[in-house]
Amino acid sequence: MEDKNFTIEKEGTDLNIYLGFELSIANSTELRELLSAYRGQDISRIVYDATDLVFLSSSGIRTILYSAQ
Repeated sequence: MEDKNFTIEKEGTDLNIYLGFELSIANSTELRELLSAYRGQDISRIVYDATDLVFLSSSGIRTILYSAQ
């Protein structure tokens, strides 16, 4: 994983987001900004891989909900 603790990959119409150890206020703002770059693109599904996720703050939850909009 990178320092921001997540990676984003677009495969066809799927957007795959691989979460690292935590999604918190420290990195959720950056994830939200990167996700906004995908607005208007042909994305039919967003898949979060939280296999390694240990900590999820309320900021992280808001970011996940933001991606659904």
